[in-house]
Formats: sequence, structure tokens, C-alpha cells
Amino acid sequence: MLKFRMRIKRLQEKQKNEKKNTSDLSSIGAGKVLHFQANEDVEGNTELIDWIQNHPFLKNQFNLPVSSDLQHLIDFHWPFASTVYNALPVLFLMQVLDLSLLKKSSNWFVRDGFFGVLWFFKRFPKPGALSSTLFIDARWKGVVPKAWYSKVNYWEIVRLETSAEIKKVIFCGLAVPTTVVKEEFESDLDAASKYLKGLDPSVQKLAFLPARFKATAQDASAFHMEFYFEIARRFGTDFKVIGFSEIQSSYQMSEIHLVNLFSKVLLSDDYLTSLFLSRGGTVTGVREVKEEKEITWRASAYHGYVFSSEAPTEQDVLKTKNTLAVLLNSSCFLDQPWPAWFSGWSTPR
Repeated sequence: MLKFRMRIKRLQEKQKNEKKNTSDLSSIGAGKVLHFQANEDVEGNTELIDWIQNHPFLKNQFNLPVSSDLQHLIDFHWPFASTVYNALPVLFLMQVLDLSLLKKSSNWFVRDGFFGVLWFFKRFPKPGALSSTLFIDARWKGVVPKAWYSKVNYWEIVRLETSAEIKKVIFCGLAVPTTVVKEEFESDLDAASKYLKGLDPSVQKLAFLPARFKATAQDASAFHMEFYFEIARRFGTDFKVIGFSEIQSSYQMSEIHLVNLFSKVLLSDDYLTSLFLSRGGTVTGVREVKEEKEITWRASAYHGYVFSSEAPTEQDVLKTKNTLAVLLNSSCFLDQPWPAWFSGWSTPR
């Protein structure tokens, strides 16, 4: 277990009594325990409290009830959809079948990718008298209707810039047809290839790429082979296959880089990205910032979130239309383990 000599301010009040100010984004997450908390023993050592697995606020975090449909989806997308601590109450939009449920909190952090965000705003094109604020992934700004502009803010996960030498690269994803969009998969591999070209050739390549062989009604064996072969064609076969327990037990990841192949259109706020960032790792596609002041909410010692409230631009809307066109021509969503009513995202608005 890592040991740190740092002082951290004591908490001023419990999370359940903490009031959020929607007009001041910098107030969100103030006073939170970060990746570690200093409890010095007689020898001057400090005890580590892990942000991702044992955050002191995690058990007290307020969330909406989880239906059996949602739990099935979370289990199917394990470990990417596993619980992640956040300063705001967290939800999947599938939980919101009535806008009145959102009145339980003034702020909500949305974990959904493109699918969930599109479904939600098609179901609720206007916020009505809702006073709560939703925080959604900034990549999906173009989905937000104008009627919702004043009720939606946007988040981007970032990490503090690092100069650590990368010695290991881990490829993670689910080898399942319903969780892979071909164009997105190829783009992720292109980014990883570009990143690896700048590293020492001796860097170790690891892989955590579980499959769900009985997840769909279709025979997906051909897809599984193509998924693995495509990675091998680009990066060779010199991979060490690891299990999830090996990832979980790596408490210091400053020399590890994550290539996350899980689809962002399914899930924007995924567990593995937060796990690697909170322990000092780097992640393909996650922007690095030089100074802490650029981060709105400092989630751990190494990463945080940038919150913004700027309305979507024409470019954002165009990006949304292009993404939707790609998805409607993809088989990604056909056998998703979500209820039939949720598939309404794909019908014309």
C-alpha cells in the first residue's frame, strides 16, 4: 500500500447536508476527500483511502432507485458501468421516466453516452417547471434541445499533466458486437497507434478484453475473432492477457496508459477511465491540463472534471447528426440488453 505524507483538510460537513449552488460551478465538490487521506501513525506513515474503491462518501451518495432493467444493463457492461464516486448525485437517464424524479436534487451528473442522452431529450423535449440542472458529457452538446439550454451544463474529465515515463499500455474493452461501433473502434485504434509510436518499443502491452459469448441471440463468434485480429494486425501479438483483479490491485498507475475501447456512445462516464486516472494513469482521449486551477472539481490527486455551461454551437449540432447517421447504419444497438421502450432513441424525432 502506498504511503503519503500530506495534510488534507477535515471535512466541514457531511455530504448529505451539503448545499449546491448551480450558478457557481466552482462550488461543486468543495471540501471533498481526494484520492487519499492522511492518517499518520506513530512512525509517521499515512494510510491510503482509495478514491475509486473506498471513498468515504460513496456509501452515503444519494441516487435514484435502480430498476431491474438498468441493473441488467450495468451487469452486462461490467466493469465499465460499475459505480464511480462523484461529488454530484449520479444517474443513468433510463432511471428518469418522469421529470418529477429529478426534483430530488438540484444537480445531477449523467453517466450516459449518446444513446441515453438522445433518448431522454426525445422523451422530454421540454423541461417544464423543472429547476434542477443536468450535467452531461460535453461531447453530446449537440443533442440538447434549445428549450433545455438553461437546465443543462456539461462535463469533461481531465487529468493533471504528467511527465512520467510510460512502461505499460493496457487495452481494455468488451469484445461484444453490441458494444462496438466500427467507426468509433477504428478511431480509437488509430489514436492508440499514434500514441504508441511515441513510446519506447520495449513498452509492455497488456490486454483485458472479455467477451460475452451468450449475451445476444446472434452467433457472435465471427465478431469476436475479428475484434481480436484487428488489434493484432495493428499492434502485433506480443500481449500479456490479464484479469480484472490484476488491474484492481495496481494502486500506482503513473507508468501505465489505458487504451479504452469501450464505446463512449453507450457510456460516457466509465469505471475503468476513472480507476486509471485516480491512480495516476493516463488514458487515450483524455485531455491533460497543466494547472489545477483549470479543473472545476478536483476528483482525485491526479484528475478531475471541467464543468461549463456554454450553449451548443452549430458545429456541435452537426457532429450529433453525423454520429446519429453512423449509429443508424450500425448493428451496435440491435441486441442491446435494454428494454424495448428505451430503443425509441432510434426513431425519427
